[in-house]
Amino acid sequence: MTGRGLDPTGQQHNHLLSIEPEEVVFTSVRLNQVYTQCVRINNPLSCPVDIELVSGNNERVTVNPNSLRLKSQEEMLVEIRLLLRKPVSRMTGRAQDKATDRAYREV
Repeated sequence: MTGRGLDPTGQQHNHLLSIEPEEVVFTSVRLNQVYTQCVRINNPLSCPVDIELVSGNNERVTVNPNSLRLKSQEEMLVEIRLLLRKPVSRMTGRAQDKATDRAYREV
């Protein structure tokens, strides 16, 4: 999941928000079972920020809400939901190492 925010001047920022936790990891995942975690996003700026949240894989991960507007000093919880409908393909060598590094880390 990535977030992009626009301030009132239309400038894009991606480093000004506070996100807790910074990383979401799903463990012991089974097929056809929904897993949910929440992330708290805080706007420490003196101006409102519009945010669009984009999942790295829309078939497995959904984000709700996927767009929001945070006023100055406002915070909001965002729900991240994982649902695997089919097994993740097996890979070997470097491809497996890369996939393992980002397996269920979508934030």
